[in-house]
Amino acid sequence: CPTLEEVVVVDAWGEDGSGLSALRDFLCGCPRLRQVDIVGELPADFRVGAFSGPVRAAMAAAEDGNAVRFNSAEGWRRAAAHAVSVRDRRRHEKRAVEAEAEEARGSLTAE
Repeated sequence: CPTLEEVVVVDAWGEDGSGLSALRDFLCGCPRLRQVDIVGELPADFRVGAFSGPVRAAMAAAEDGNAVRFNSAEGWRRAAAHAVSVRDRRRHEKRAVEAEAEEARGSLTAE
């Protein structure tokens, strides 16, 4: 992944969340990475800092624009824009609206 700069990951970690550590390790090996959006239902024991800390540390340039976000409205919109099916696109757009409301209430976990 030497050229990967932005990624949106949608529910790609398995029911038990076991794929999250492999995803984190993969992203840490992407030297040009600037933007990561993780969207979907995360396991109850998921620790934001344990995931995003190493990924942020591995990001090439420490620019203000670098981000690792979880279930953000912008992340859901990016997922919708790249969804293959109309059904998925609509589902992601709906989640974007929900996330926007959560962000407005300040209840969304951001890192």
